[in-house]
Amino acid sequence: MVGYFHDTLDRWLDQERVKEISFIHYDAGHYESARFVLSRVSDLLVPGAVIVFDELIPCQTELKANEYDALVDVLPDGFEFMSRCGQSVAIQIK
Repeated sequence: MVGYFHDTLDRWLDQERVKEISFIHYDAGHYESARFVLSRVSDLLVPGAVIVFDELIPCQTELKANEYDALVDVLPDGFEFMSRCGQSVAIQIK
């Protein structure tokens, strides 16, 4: 589906009848988008699920860690860090 998360994610989850999620590769960077996506999928994440964030760690020109802020707002104690490569970080759901 093409479009913004706010316009497509709920429809896609319903259309595909998604019941569980074990892997997400997230690459949007903005707090509002990250919080929206994480809020919508948090109940579908199975224990051990992996989320790879493309920019969890902000680059030098960014003032905030937008994806990280959204992550701790939605899943404050529900994850562990797995690996990091540059700005990309993989977490595992507890």
